[in-house]
Amino acid sequence: MNILQGGTVVVIGGAGTGAGLGRGLVRHFAGKGMRAAILDRDGEAAAALANELRSEGIEAISCVVDVGNHESLGAAAETVRGAFNACNVLCAHVGTGGQGRFEQTTISMWRQAFEVMVLGMVASVQAFLPLMLNTSGFRRIVLTSSVAALAPGRFQGPYRAAKAAVTSIGETLDLELGPQGIGATVIFPSGMADESLISGSLAEENARAQAVRRRHEDPVWAAIGEELNRHPTDLIAGQDAAKPVVDAVIAGRRYVITHGRTVAGYSAERQRLLDQAFEDLARREYLPTSPS
Repeated sequence: MNILQGGTVVVIGGAGTGAGLGRGLVRHFAGKGMRAAILDRDGEAAAALANELRSEGIEAISCVVDVGNHESLGAAAETVRGAFNACNVLCAHVGTGGQGRFEQTTISMWRQAFEVMVLGMVASVQAFLPLMLNTSGFRRIVLTSSVAALAPGRFQGPYRAAKAAVTSIGETLDLELGPQGIGATVIFPSGMADESLISGSLAEENARAQAVRRRHEDPVWAAIGEELNRHPTDLIAGQDAAKPVVDAVIAGRRYVITHGRTVAGYSAERQRLLDQAFEDLARREYLPTSPS
């Protein structure tokens, strides 16, 4: 049985004007028979996608929102309540920049990263949570983190820290709201690009990777690309990254890594060092107490 059929999905950042993950989420959830509310700063793009869905017989609305403007989020929640009177799946797909050498990242860069990706995400969930609590049936919150939050890395201090916070908040939501029937899924995408940059042929992978690197001639961006894009699956179209998210939501999983294998090695090394630290702790706990 399709547990999403007839429900309502709200996708913040759903117009897909960047890499297209938001648009992919809208499309894939709608493909499961859900009504769609598309929220985005780009009102024209959101309205265009809603029109596309309606032309295909899918109920859809669009709203202009800025996650930094809590009033716009509250107004959007009321619009969704009036149109569908439900929110079964809320996708807080919020992102911004935050890259650079640590000594060159200003406090304003850190503040913007946290205001958009952390506080903007929190405000989004808080705006729609009352509607979710009053919605019957299957309900789940989806937060967009990043594989950058799963392993140490360079030159993305504000971005990585903000996404690590998103991960932690998703875990908190899953534990706190679980008893009320609302789960949370944290998604970890790797690099994404417009479909026009993605080749379906692995034979062209080297050429594609070189093209991507040429777009980031700055040494900092080159280093970021080198760390996170070493395997052919590390960079895919947002539309393709969205499908495993829907599958994970249906399965009730707390985490889903949408794509990208390179970060797995970095994550494993972090876990090895953490395990070692826990082993050190265990040995210390059994040492006799030194006399004072």
